[in-house]
Amino acid sequence: MTLNALPVGARAVVAEIAADQTERDRLAQLGLLQGVSLRCTLRGAGGSPTAFEIQGVAVKIIKNV
Repeated sequence: MTLNALPVGARAVVAEIAADQTERDRLAQLGLLQGVSLRCTLRGAGGSPTAFEIQGVAVKIIKNV
């Protein structure tokens, strides 16, 4: 399952990050790493932005179109 399919309120463990190195580095700075547990806390209209709780910190990710 991808993060954009994770229902609000659901928890997941990141199994894989399918992105180029620059994007992986940026996500790592936000705490989004392989093996980390997270919870989807908010999803905006149209699916963006999406907020996650990652290691007790709220992180909002905006879909890049």
